[in-house]
Amino acid sequence: MASRVYEALQDTRPDRKKLMELYLKQLQKEAPPTEHILVAIDHTAWERADAKTLQDRTHEYQRGVIVGQGYSTIAWISEALLKLGITPTP
Repeated sequence: MASRVYEALQDTRPDRKKLMELYLKQLQKEAPPTEHILVAIDHTAWERADAKTLQDRTHEYQRGVIVGQGYSTIAWISEALLKLGITPTP
């Protein structure tokens, strides 16, 4: 079973342009037209220099250059949350 999971992960390559279009479409649907859209973005590098199953290892910068995999997260911060005093933490 584990090998099928790795195969599925290996075959998954989302179309970035279509994914961004989907994000924009969802934001336009959810955010009121008068609201400024605020997003928080994070990029984290995981060191995986010796990983035999990770074919797409890259050189990532995180307190120096490491060999590993980079992961990014994008989060929409609603103005409603900000009005409640809920803010993202750095």
